[in-house]
Amino acid sequence: MSANSNYREISLNPNDDQRFRNLLRPSHWDSKQFKQVLLASAQIDVFPYTTPESIHLGGFRKVIDDLKKITQKTGNECGRVLLVNIKTNQLLAGKICKGDNKSCVIKTSIPKSGLACLKLIVSIHIHPNEFIGLGFSPEDNISFLTENQLIATLINCGDTELLLIKTASTPNNYKREQVEKQILQIIKDYITKNSTLLDFIRLQKEICLENGLSLFISTEANRDLAKKVNLID
Repeated sequence: MSANSNYREISLNPNDDQRFRNLLRPSHWDSKQFKQVLLASAQIDVFPYTTPESIHLGGFRKVIDDLKKITQKTGNECGRVLLVNIKTNQLLAGKICKGDNKSCVIKTSIPKSGLACLKLIVSIHIHPNEFIGLGFSPEDNISFLTENQLIATLINCGDTELLLIKTASTPNNYKREQVEKQILQIIKDYITKNSTLLDFIRLQKEICLENGLSLFISTEANRDLAKKVNLID
């Protein structure tokens, strides 16, 4: 890892490593399991080695739907981060941030008083237009990949949720200019003025493949069950 500046060297206690691997084994994570994985990942400072075939989002439903109500009322994006106190194992919600109908800047800074115990784990935001907004924007991807503490990010578009999870293959020491250059090149390779929804899906898959991300989707059929997307067409 140390040979590549995109990766920060991490030294793991073997017992912590084994406990983390045991948490990752199930092929389906219910909400409790997902929270345990996020907490353990933050505590030992390592992204998951593997991800499951599906994840139940029920434990995050209230946070998602409360944000969705704001977007439905205003027509604008809004979002917030979830943090964990690694000393008390508490899951905390950050400040709700409101944007316009195209974007939202989510507050990710941690107060100095919390730097020793608080870690970002998930960012959540709502896209107001379920057609144009059905997907991660370039800035969504860039912000997620360059906020090195974040483990997962979720967007809601209408009755659909898309979830990205970093893995041990995801660089944990990215610089913004590197990511911007990479994302813009992939967009150039995949998107033209005549691009279809399928092209945008292929674009996101390529971003995931390039950065070791797992992609999940839940639909109106069962909004609480996010299923892993096959990244290879």
